[in-house]
Amino acid sequence: MRTTLRHELEKLEAPVLVIIDDIDRLTKREIRLLVQLVKGNANFPNVVYLLLYQKNIVADALDKITSEEGEDFLRKIVQVELEVPAAPDHKLRQMFQDGIYRIWPRGAFPWDHRQNERWRKTFEDAVWPFFCTPRDVKRFLSVYEFYFEAQINDGVLEVNPIDLVLLETLRTFDPEAYEAVSRAFQKQRNIFLEIQFDIKEARDRFVLGIKALIDERGLDESRKRRLKALLNGLFPQASEHAASNSEEWNRDLRICYAGHFPKYFQLAPDPGDVSAALLARIAAVESDREQARTLLQDAIRSGAFVALLGRLRTVHADLPNSSVEAIITALFDISDELPEMKHDLSFDGDVEREIGRLTAFLLTKFPDVPAREAMLLRAVGTTSAVSAPVFCVSLLEPQPEEKQPSDQ
Repeated sequence: MRTTLRHELEKLEAPVLVIIDDIDRLTKREIRLLVQLVKGNANFPNVVYLLLYQKNIVADALDKITSEEGEDFLRKIVQVELEVPAAPDHKLRQMFQDGIYRIWPRGAFPWDHRQNERWRKTFEDAVWPFFCTPRDVKRFLSVYEFYFEAQINDGVLEVNPIDLVLLETLRTFDPEAYEAVSRAFQKQRNIFLEIQFDIKEARDRFVLGIKALIDERGLDESRKRRLKALLNGLFPQASEHAASNSEEWNRDLRICYAGHFPKYFQLAPDPGDVSAALLARIAAVESDREQARTLLQDAIRSGAFVALLGRLRTVHADLPNSSVEAIITALFDISDELPEMKHDLSFDGDVEREIGRLTAFLLTKFPDVPAREAMLLRAVGTTSAVSAPVFCVSLLEPQPEEKQPSDQ
């Protein structure tokens, strides 16, 4: 049969090219079987085998198959060895950036010079060191795209896009570290709160935990460096000398802020959570006081109103000036309804005072004092409510014991 087959193959006008790809994805037993079959049939005339594989994986599988080392065994079978050249770094970067900039426009999120600078530094130090091949880029982008889409609510991204890149890089290239982060921090969410309040013991415990995650893995120095850069990028608290900036982390929806951490590990929001989509709708009310009031009442019904006041205070600098008067007046409008709702909604006793404080924050966006006064007078004059206006005026009015009333 072999003789007949050789005779027939010699008659071919052109050789048969047999391409076998992804050999390195087989089990060791399957790799050995495949190579033995190729070895047994490779010497037919007009038959050429093109074997595609990562050399060290296949050589390791062939080790000890005979008395020879795996590489020596492979060398006897492969007549011409062609090393696939590494993809140029600038081409890989372009592939990555094209993919990211195709995904990001699908969900709205705030982007300013701070975010741009952080992305530039984080990308170089903590993200790019993990990528070596086009397959790495494609594999990452397909995973990132899925989780990015899952975090979009009414067209608005509910998490920080840079943190999501870092987290998905960790999930893709170091799943063991990803699982450790997910398990450890979800069990100890309060550690973020303790760090926010500058509790030194909590900060030290956190730093040691991150250090142990890096050191106990038996990684070489280069892999340690890139993992450390990635984890420090996600959790600035892990750096012993980093300054705490919880207000900014909250504003930017960072994973390192206690209130935002769970979002990154679940595909549905917590009840009572304040979505970025709700904040975006409130920011866009312009002069529509009725729309602002409707959104605030929806937050009351969902149990998210108190949390919403805190989030609005955090992002007050980002709210457009054109929407401020409508928001203040809508806050005043609903303030008299709140005492009757406190029992059912577990409101704090000073929710009206919180409204007053938020109003004061919003008013200070306007440096022109007469314009600020006129806006407050219009809001007080057009609302039928009493509670929040009284609290707000009491906050703004200088106390009798103050010798020099402050401008604020």
